[in-house]
Amino acid sequence: MKAEGYIYRQDMTPNTRVAVTGKNRVYSYAHGMEGWTQLGVVSTFDHSDSRDVTAVRGIGFGDQIAELVPGVSAAYELTVNRTLLYLSDMFQIFGYKSGVDGLVRAMKHHKWPFDIRSEYVFTEIKEVVEGGKSGTADAILGDASALVTLYEACWMTSYGTSRGAEDTVITEDGSVSATDISDALSSIAVDDENAYGPISETGNNHKSIRFGGSGGQN
Repeated sequence: MKAEGYIYRQDMTPNTRVAVTGKNRVYSYAHGMEGWTQLGVVSTFDHSDSRDVTAVRGIGFGDQIAELVPGVSAAYELTVNRTLLYLSDMFQIFGYKSGVDGLVRAMKHHKWPFDIRSEYVFTEIKEVVEGGKSGTADAILGDASALVTLYEACWMTSYGTSRGAEDTVITEDGSVSATDISDALSSIAVDDENAYGPISETGNNHKSIRFGGSGGQN
């Protein structure tokens, strides 16, 4: 299942301060492979997060919003566009016995969730000029540090392939819903001094004039 040979060699990526896709690695637990495995020839990996906000208004206050009250978050959505390989399809890279490995062909065959790991590997410029941050972790490959995001207990919600007479390359499109999102440090032991808790400081407190903050003004 593992893509090998000169055509699948990985080349260098420019070192910049700007985050570039060449420094972004995406992993899951592929069927038949031990440990995290890259998703393969992925052309797009998109993440969206949303929640509703309710506008609170009062009778006699005119057309004025008193406060915006955030609601609960919607399910975290991921979309993956990938080139289909003969020995590796999208179901296989997420751990299912599919393609040449087994019977899985449809959503109804999925019985267990899976995890996805995304890494933004820091460039040399980032590490030398700006230094490491508290949310970084060791990269899967190499000695560089990476900003790691874990998408936990994921389920595929849609899957499709595109086949055309003019474009001979077959591509796969998949949508994934994640139960939770965390970084590398939030999954370590709770007695570790760096572990995050339910009341951890998340920043952004009292930054609004409406709530007595400076609103960004000194």
